[in-house]
Amino acid sequence: MSVAPFTIALAILAGGNASRLGKQNKLLLELDGETILQHVIESVGHIFPRVYIGVKDERQAAVLDAVARSVPIPVAIVLDTNDAAIKDQPPSAMAGVHAIFSAMEEPEAFLISGDMPLIAAPVVERIIQSFHDNPNASAAVPAWGNGFLEPTLACYNVATMLGAVQSALERGQRSLWHTVKQLHDLVLVPMQDIEALDPGLKSFTNINTAEDYAEAKKIVEKLDER
Repeated sequence: MSVAPFTIALAILAGGNASRLGKQNKLLLELDGETILQHVIESVGHIFPRVYIGVKDERQAAVLDAVARSVPIPVAIVLDTNDAAIKDQPPSAMAGVHAIFSAMEEPEAFLISGDMPLIAAPVVERIIQSFHDNPNASAAVPAWGNGFLEPTLACYNVATMLGAVQSALERGQRSLWHTVKQLHDLVLVPMQDIEALDPGLKSFTNINTAEDYAEAKKIVEKLDER
């Protein structure tokens, strides 16, 4: 798939506390000799002309910047603390989205969580295509049959989403899921369409616990054996 230059960028949320992993930086954990962040960028970064990584502080920025410079794609590190609009907000995915989207030059963003190392490029392309097939779309988001959405593997109109996040934060609402659910002109991408491109839905694997990390390593080992 060809994405028009400077129309859409990849936005990676990397500011989580990793409280269930002993607060270590999970994006620096290794899978098959590379960090999780490298896996994320190398798996789907080639689709985009630029990558933005949202981090919570200078310390995290310094650590992740070294990794970001190791990949052959332009990467911008965005600090949540540099976003005046959220300076009094506690760390959250919503704050991270606000910081990244405020810093972006592109009108469209594909948002992912930095702890999802097994994202399949065809899945990303399918979601982007759904977004572009609907000119008035505010977002294109994978949806499960029970109505649950996956807002951190989704494509957004930056201005529309930024406005929705700003409004939600002003009301004290910090749920990314609820904010996305309330968007107008929301395009839902059926999970069966995703599964046709990614059997087993490995793209939605995220690493929050030691058990998640162990399972991800097993999946990567099996892929290497093929």
